[in-house]
Amino acid sequence: MYDYIGLVNGNTYFHCCKLLKMFSFLRDSKLSYAVFNFFHKKKLAHNIPLFKKYGIKKKYFSPISSSDFKELETQYIRQENPEGLANTTFYQHQTHENQYGLSQYYKNGYSIVRGFITSEQADTINAEIDRLQASGELQFRYGNKLMFAIHKSETIKSIGLDKELMQLLDVLVDGKSKLFQSINFINGSQ
Repeated sequence: MYDYIGLVNGNTYFHCCKLLKMFSFLRDSKLSYAVFNFFHKKKLAHNIPLFKKYGIKKKYFSPISSSDFKELETQYIRQENPEGLANTTFYQHQTHENQYGLSQYYKNGYSIVRGFITSEQADTINAEIDRLQASGELQFRYGNKLMFAIHKSETIKSIGLDKELMQLLDVLVDGKSKLFQSINFINGSQ
């Protein structure tokens, strides 16, 4: 089934939808990732000793998933730390609603923190996104996604690297967290 925006050029739009669906299928295919990874060994070489360390019997170019980690010893499994969570500065500075949401992270696998970004910061991020798009430094990918703005803007990066947030994330992931990607959406996520 195809979504039609209008009847301006129905045939062209119909074929465009087919093409977009084909690209989406290829993007979601594990084979396409393996082929891509095969030609980027230099960028993935750091994974080879990690595969050995964790007993993952795959080649550097092979896609991995959570099922590859099922047999790991408990020393490698993230430990839940509700007390450590409650002791973080980030948690202590939150509303009761946000504290409750954060305390449900281990149960739900996610938390929603309302008001983390102020409306002024949101305006600043939006202005940065507009600037980056106007300069050609940032373009839409995969439909409506703006990827890796943190690598183009120190302003956006600094919000993601908030010291209190990083301390909280370190507790939640039971290790050192690292900001490596950002995805901005104009009209919500897919």
